[in-house]
Amino acid sequence: MLKAVFPLSIGIFLSLANLAIPIYAAEPCDLQRVQFTPEKNSASNKSTGKFQATQVTLESEPGAPKSSSPTFNMPMQVQTKSGKICKLGEGIWESKEIYVNRGEDLVAGSECSGSECSLTFYALSDCAKRDSIPFAGPMRLEGGRFLMKGACEYLDDAKSKAYCSPAKIYDLVSDCKPKLNEKESLIWTRKIYGVEFATPSNILNPHTSQAKVTKP
Repeated sequence: MLKAVFPLSIGIFLSLANLAIPIYAAEPCDLQRVQFTPEKNSASNKSTGKFQATQVTLESEPGAPKSSSPTFNMPMQVQTKSGKICKLGEGIWESKEIYVNRGEDLVAGSECSGSECSLTFYALSDCAKRDSIPFAGPMRLEGGRFLMKGACEYLDDAKSKAYCSPAKIYDLVSDCKPKLNEKESLIWTRKIYGVEFATPSNILNPHTSQAKVTKP
């Protein structure tokens, strides 16, 4: 009897020992919005924000008209906690949508070129672009996820026909890697537009209970 139990006990012990081996998971994502302050004596639109030891500077080209809601068309400059300088992007930055993670090794923001905008992620260790997600319409960070509402371009005066971009929900998983939540994105798209669709589509009667996807 003991001979039968003893090997079994060893097997259980070894199994538990294997489970006890530490698994070093990636750091969870915790992005923080950077608060910017305009520089009053700057010759152009220039704003600086800081999160902990990381400083972010946004600036427009010299001579650009100043406004209460400026656009910043020069590369975003980030001085990392180690003192290194990263110059990031080639589009137009939106100061309300710039984020740094608590580890201060990543920056994310809304970067636009022409009529197209993307949520871009840059690693500050090597100043390299890590991810880029095209989006349309309003975007916000809420509860560890980015919510992108989508938008429609109406094709007639009655607004019964439109070309629409769907709503998207991106969860921020380990190390701030954005992952599309397909199921919740479709549910939110239906709630907004009245019909489910996953890619930009022609929609008949958008924002109503009679909405449906149509062919071009």
